[in-house]
Amino acid sequence: MRKIILIFLVVLIQLPLIAQINKNGIPFIKNFTKDDYNAAEQNWAICQDNRGVMYFGNNDQGVIEFDGVNWNNFPLLNGSIVRSLACSNEGIVYAGGIEEFGYLAPDINGLMNYHSLSNQIDSIKFKDVWKIYTLNEYVYFCTNYEIFKFSNKKLIKIYQTLEKSSFLSFLVNNKIYWGSINNGLSELTEDSVILSKGNEFYKELDIFVMLPWTDNEILILATGQETGLGVYIYNTSSGLSQNLSTQGKNYNKLVKLLNESQVYNGIKLSNGNYALATLNNGSIIFNKNGEIIYQFNTENGLTDNTIINLFESKDGNLWFGLNTGIAYAELSTPFTRLGQEYGFEGIVLDVFRFNNTLFISTNNGIFYLDYNTKDLPKFIKIDVEILGQTVWQINKYIDSESKKELLLFATAFGVWKYNSSSHLENLTIDKPYHTKVIYQSKIHPERLYIGYENGIAYLEYKNGKFTDKGKLINCSDYIESIVEDNKGNIWLGTQLTGVIKINPNLSFTKFDLNNGLPDMKDNKAYLINNEVLLSTAKGVYYYDSINNTFLKYKGFGEKYYSSTDNIKQIYLNNKDELWFVLVNPLTNNEYIEKLKISNDSITIHDVPFKRLLKNSFYKIFDDNDKGTWIATSNAIYNYNVNAQDNFSKNYFSLIRKTEIGIDSVVFWGTFYKDSINFIVNKNQPEILKQILSYKYNSILFNYSSPYFPMEQLKYSYKLEGYEKEWSNWGSKSDKEYTNLNSGSYVFKVKAQNIYEIESEVAEFEFSILPPWYLTIWAYMLYFLMAIGVIVIIVKLYTRKLQLEKIWLEQVVKERTEEVVKQKDEIADKNKSITDSIEYAKRIQNAVLPSKELAQEILPEHFILFRPRDIVSGDFYWFTKKDNLLIIIAADCTGHGVPGAFMSMLGVSFINEIVNKHDVIYAGDILTHLRSDVKRTLSQTGKEGEAKDGMDIALCIVDIENMKMQYAGAYNPMFMFRNNELIEYKADRMPIGIYVKEKESFTNNEIDLQKGDVFYLFSDGYQDQFGGETGEKFKTKNFKEYLLQIHQKPMAEQRELLNANIDKWRGRWEQVDDIIILGIKI
Repeated sequence: MRKIILIFLVVLIQLPLIAQINKNGIPFIKNFTKDDYNAAEQNWAICQDNRGVMYFGNNDQGVIEFDGVNWNNFPLLNGSIVRSLACSNEGIVYAGGIEEFGYLAPDINGLMNYHSLSNQIDSIKFKDVWKIYTLNEYVYFCTNYEIFKFSNKKLIKIYQTLEKSSFLSFLVNNKIYWGSINNGLSELTEDSVILSKGNEFYKELDIFVMLPWTDNEILILATGQETGLGVYIYNTSSGLSQNLSTQGKNYNKLVKLLNESQVYNGIKLSNGNYALATLNNGSIIFNKNGEIIYQFNTENGLTDNTIINLFESKDGNLWFGLNTGIAYAELSTPFTRLGQEYGFEGIVLDVFRFNNTLFISTNNGIFYLDYNTKDLPKFIKIDVEILGQTVWQINKYIDSESKKELLLFATAFGVWKYNSSSHLENLTIDKPYHTKVIYQSKIHPERLYIGYENGIAYLEYKNGKFTDKGKLINCSDYIESIVEDNKGNIWLGTQLTGVIKINPNLSFTKFDLNNGLPDMKDNKAYLINNEVLLSTAKGVYYYDSINNTFLKYKGFGEKYYSSTDNIKQIYLNNKDELWFVLVNPLTNNEYIEKLKISNDSITIHDVPFKRLLKNSFYKIFDDNDKGTWIATSNAIYNYNVNAQDNFSKNYFSLIRKTEIGIDSVVFWGTFYKDSINFIVNKNQPEILKQILSYKYNSILFNYSSPYFPMEQLKYSYKLEGYEKEWSNWGSKSDKEYTNLNSGSYVFKVKAQNIYEIESEVAEFEFSILPPWYLTIWAYMLYFLMAIGVIVIIVKLYTRKLQLEKIWLEQVVKERTEEVVKQKDEIADKNKSITDSIEYAKRIQNAVLPSKELAQEILPEHFILFRPRDIVSGDFYWFTKKDNLLIIIAADCTGHGVPGAFMSMLGVSFINEIVNKHDVIYAGDILTHLRSDVKRTLSQTGKEGEAKDGMDIALCIVDIENMKMQYAGAYNPMFMFRNNELIEYKADRMPIGIYVKEKESFTNNEIDLQKGDVFYLFSDGYQDQFGGETGEKFKTKNFKEYLLQIHQKPMAEQRELLNANIDKWRGRWEQVDDIIILGIKI
């Protein structure tokens, strides 16, 4: 009871914090609050099943399940706190609470439920189930006085503890141990609980942690009232214990920190280190040498310093059960981070180590990394007023005679020399050059070249002093890079004006587009393998001295030779590796690649650095055995190549729910191996392979992937039997299919993580039965009925022919004459009807906007208008009202004459709404139009009345302010910007009566850019049958074809679309009216 009271008091009253011990920063941390998982804040236990799904023992909502997307909770039967969790090798999750314990298992429909095991105990005398252990085929539920041993979910033995001691029990090296004040250390055998060898040592001690040290040694953390917390190594063979607290400086420091932290729990990590949970100081990770590697707390990312439990997941993440939430740290990543919370300000522009001190420069000055007595990392600013401005570069100068090294800063106010943290010397006090780059000459090492805003100058170092020798050349541009080749030529990369070569005689040559440069901006020069290379906006170039020009460089392999990505910077480290910072011109995202060239082979490493996506990179600095520093706008990251994650490790996609019809769930997200034990499995069992009635031919899938880190997780899917290709990657975690035909299907989904590694594919098989009227029995009945009808008809018809034969012969002549007369009448009527329809076409054409009006208000456009019949149910309409262009493409119910009536009705209403009522909001226009149609057609929603109406896409363009409104009734709008498709979806309701109609149509407001191209259209183009198999053209093909042609002239686009649909339909008739409007801004 003494221990329980102590723990609960510390959980409620947190003590002061201690500082971090993270010399190179900490890994990425992700926090979840109660608002994320919709349960109580406090979490007592953590485990993971064999699918990667995470489980947490919550203070209020039972067991919480997290699959990377969805949070679910499973309360215990009595609704108690969940104190303990364990997952067996088979993937069964066991849970223990207060006076209750059991396990989770799916039901026949895959719905996870809690099942009690404690109901097998005759009399419940225990309270809390503090620990659960799975060992071989057994499960042990540890309470204060009793241990319950289960096998195959059956109780086989109850152990009595020596005293109330199993509150803190431990499974170490396949044996269960306890510590108690009166008896010291005890252990569980096959038959009973016995005292361990050397147990007396631990009397009067509270043991909080027992973890494997070696095969026959155990690490023990125990607290005594007088001795405080001690760290011991217990030898299970000899029974002897060794106190590590006296084993050197590292363990002294560790024990001191642990005594301030109230250790509560601990685990051994897969890399051999140890992680401890404390009740007032976060989590502490140390190695066998007693060196503290990390401390996670509220000062560096966690939301709480009280950690109740720890768990290392299969992917190497360390999970924290917090007093106020859940979190995990990416221990397996090779990156650690030092951000602005560590004391620096501004955008990090450079990183450099000098005399074992790490310096960084920002647009707010110079900072250096220091550590206090507890190894707390903290950046200290060099407090020189003028260095509060931008410092572009840090570099060192080496005296060629004394070999003394000097630390220099290139700043907005000249070049400064570092003497100490409180004393800096301005080397260019007379000429405060705005210096971006400094470079020590290899040919003349006494020279320090200065690249500044108007050219290049140099300083000369003699007798311990720098002397400003003035300018070499002027160039009226910022110098971004300086390099000297083996012949003494100086190469300058400029910001805007190309590249400059300065010869030893100080004559110079400027290189521009005529000399091979692909672009004039941001060209940087390097000397790599004795070759002058450039990083440019179109790849890497080299200097061809014979032709005095720059050419594309092949020495880094085909990838960099053919790449059109912008090479922002190249860095050569001390290991003969090249680091590239590149920019994708389509997304403008920066990314990093490391290049290793050895024995004529080239290896590109890029996977680890995808974790740093959506950053801007300013410097990569090789810090030798201390890793590689990568500077971004608000942090520096340390990359440790020796801590490489296994990025290609397997992970899973999971189908988490399958719905048919309206909210009818046929699968709840958990597959199982058999229908007796319901053991969780990754594959679909036969019993869950659904056979659906034809009325349930619409189906919705929800899916997820329990991969952490969760950032940038994307999914791709396909439905075999319906789709041939996988979908594009997207972040959406559900997919719906509607109106599927009868047949067999397999839905497949896979995930792609931030490293672009794909998961295993999850599958869900199902089949849809044909409708009753298409079954084999229906066909047999149809066949028999047809035979009977044919027999009857033949007999009746034969008799009738015989009776009528004579009569027919008599009237043949008369009838022949009558037929000829009728033929003439029909021809006259047909001509009259055709003339009427042709006249209706002229009326419809007159109602539609003229080509002259279109050319006047829409200079860059096309109209593809192809009625299926003479007149059309599709129509287009546009007008200019004040400074607004109102453009419409509509598809009325039906085609031919009925459709034409509806189209003219629509044009009339729109004219009245826009020009008379002055409605100028897209959504309001459609809402008014719907009201007019319903009123005119007397649509009230009664059964049997006409459902006529129209689908429509409407946009209002404000060219002056570059704004657009869009609203749609079923018909979307496609916009292309920077070679990418943006789809604006319509409301799922027509212009007309609709049972699920909303009050009004959505008004989408869009910012336009010059060069935007947008399209309004009906469904006639996509629904056209054709191709080899007579299938529909489909929206996907329509999007892809528009993507191919959208940059062509608008008139050419119309001809291409027209020719394309003719080619597609071939011998097939046109099935519907077609209207497509294309407009370029």
